[in-house]
Formats: sequence, C-alpha cells, structure tokens
Amino acid sequence: MSNDHHRENAYYLAHQQTLEELYGGQTVVIKDGCVVGAYDDAAWARLQTSNRYGGGAFFVQKVATLGLPGATPTGPLGLSNRSPRR
Repeated sequence: MSNDHHRENAYYLAHQQTLEELYGGQTVVIKDGCVVGAYDDAAWARLQTSNRYGGGAFFVQKVATLGLPGATPTGPLGLSNRSPRR
C-alpha cells in the first residue's frame, strides 16, 4: 500500500463514527485528509473526483449505515493514483 492509501485509510478509521452519521450508506472520497465528496455510486465518485482534481491519489470508501445489525464498511473500493492529465 502507498503512503497516500495509508494516510487516507487512517483518516477514515479515525473519523468512522462521524462519517457514518453524516454519510451513512453513501460513498465518500477522501483526498489529502479531507472528505472532498459524497456520492451514491462509487464509479461516479471516482469519475467526478478524477475530473475535478485532474488526477492524483484519492481514497473511495462506502460508508456503513448506522443502526443496521452488523453494519461494517465494505473496505476500500479503490485508491486512484492516476497521473495528472496533460
């Protein structure tokens, strides 16, 4: 795993409860230690983030929904590490 992946995953884990309260059931995009977007669809999240930031690393994660028995995060849906477009 890259340093970017570790940093963004650590952010997610450290803020998991708050993320569940704010974004439960959605897919969040974390970049540079901040949530930069929340989407209903992971593929759309990746596309929009790539278009908006022009590449670079970001972390895409489906957020568990609070109150559901056994609700847990599904694990990272992907870390994009695309080169900026030229």
